[in-house]
Amino acid sequence: MLNLKRKTRTADTLAPPAAATMSPWDKARHRHAEMRGKLAALQTRRAGLALAASLTRNPNDRERVNPALLAAAAPYEKIADDPDVLSKEIRTVDAELNRLVPEIQAAEEEFETARRRETSRRAIALQPEHRRAVEAIAGAVDALQLAIAGERAIQARLSPLKSSAYLPPLGDEIAANINHDGIAAWRRRVKALDIISR
Repeated sequence: MLNLKRKTRTADTLAPPAAATMSPWDKARHRHAEMRGKLAALQTRRAGLALAASLTRNPNDRERVNPALLAAAAPYEKIADDPDVLSKEIRTVDAELNRLVPEIQAAEEEFETARRRETSRRAIALQPEHRRAVEAIAGAVDALQLAIAGERAIQARLSPLKSSAYLPPLGDEIAANINHDGIAAWRRRVKALDIISR
């Protein structure tokens, strides 16, 4: 039993809290979501208070109100009969909303900064794999152009005869659908990016 207790204490001591193991991006996302959740809750509460006050003045409007809004107003209908209590509650919510604004702005800025950094980090990590993929594309384009040239060379062996249904000019057909200027521009771009050298 003593040994088990020691192991448990050691494990508890060594186990870091979840927040300590989170990346800056995950922390920023978590805080951003938390702030947005607080804002949504306060906005729902504010809308519920306003609707409760409105329904107290115009109870017949209830039938025309969205059920979700009615649910938001339900907790406040009892206090809606007391204008002072209702006004105090509304002022409290408005003050909380005002206090939350700078926190939300800070969370938004932190989120965007972390998002840009995480995007860059992942992109840099993917560069070797991306380079191989681009090189494969360039190789496929080269292979296609060589294959078209080979098919055209076969067609040339019919000269000066006319073309034959037995030997359709399929190389020319596919070449006609290739954007050669686009390929040339693509090659210049990947060279400028130093992804491929050819």
